[in-house]
Amino acid sequence: MKDYLELLSSVGKLKKFQKNSILFYEGEEAK
Repeated sequence: MKDYLELLSSVGKLKKFQKNSILFYEGEEAK
């Protein structure tokens, strides 16, 4: 169960990172 929760938290961090990267990329494209 603990491993599952750690997996969820790492997936959450990855998604947040991807979202930030996409926002950054779109911001760069807009320049």
